[in-house]
Amino acid sequence: MRRDGQVLYLEGAITFASAASLLPAMERLIAECAAHPGEPKGDGPAPTLILDCGALVNSDSTALSVLMAATRSAVAAGLSPAIAGLGGQLASLSRLYGIAPLLGVEG
Repeated sequence: MRRDGQVLYLEGAITFASAASLLPAMERLIAECAAHPGEPKGDGPAPTLILDCGALVNSDSTALSVLMAATRSAVAAGLSPAIAGLGGQLASLSRLYGIAPLLGVEG
């Protein structure tokens, strides 16, 4: 996972085995984004944090749990999370589990 401005790029696989080490790193990056949002706060909308899933491969349903945790953390940090590039099996699983609207998955 890497950060570029207000975008967190999730790469490789997110599985049960990798989630324990991924979650603390993600929390740290979300806190960095909240501390340095790059957008004025004021009374306007919360700065957006994009979770880019375009480079995820071979991830299991644990990835959806990680995305939900990241979404909750972002909101708690005063950010407006948006998920980009979630496709294939993970998008299908999000529909099956009924969380597609929470993750911004259409259809």
